[in-house]
Amino acid sequence: SKNAKKAGFDKSETVQRIYQWKITVAPSEIVDPVAKIGEIGYGTIQQAVNLAKEGDTIVLQKDVVESVKITDAKNITIDLNNHTWTGADGTALKADIPGSTTLTVQNGTFQNCTNGAIRSTRGSSSSQTTLVLKDLVFTDNSGNYIVETPCAKMENCTFTSNQATENVVDIFMPAQMPSHISNCSFNGNSSTSIHIAGNNSGDTATSVTDCTFTGNTGTSGGALY
Repeated sequence: SKNAKKAGFDKSETVQRIYQWKITVAPSEIVDPVAKIGEIGYGTIQQAVNLAKEGDTIVLQKDVVESVKITDAKNITIDLNNHTWTGADGTALKADIPGSTTLTVQNGTFQNCTNGAIRSTRGSSSSQTTLVLKDLVFTDNSGNYIVETPCAKMENCTFTSNQATENVVDIFMPAQMPSHISNCSFNGNSSTSIHIAGNNSGDTATSVTDCTFTGNTGTSGGALY
């Protein structure tokens, strides 16, 4: 054709155009989300955590097998919404958060985590992450610590049938931080229920009130150490 000749193409040449499309699904368009923030759905808890803003609440939509790490300094809530969370690589939730922040986890079950369920490792006298645990069940987990945190507020939590791999502790608090544990039950664990490890600067300011300890068999005692 005349147009082809003007463009420098011979009649015998075949011009083939290949279009490549990259399709990105927006979080709100996910059909079967694992978690939501408001009405926006996310394919993983980690995606929701990464995109969460200060004060947001992440709500699970189903049982999940996933390991999540939080490193951003923001106050957020993870609501299990009566679902079960199991860690994909052993631990379900790891928090290494700089600055003074509050991470709240509530309303659900941590089960079959093989390297502890929740580990919050950042804490000092001037900068600490407060881990708030409410209305949770920890069952059939293993590891050295089921919950490790330097500063915690726990209420209405149940620890049951957690198995020792090596002198396991249900709750390990490794620093001198004010912590409060209330209305929690520890039943049938092959573990010490609570290990409070203060530093050399003084007593650890921890209160344990209205808790029950039944049938635990930790090597350092079944209740407090």
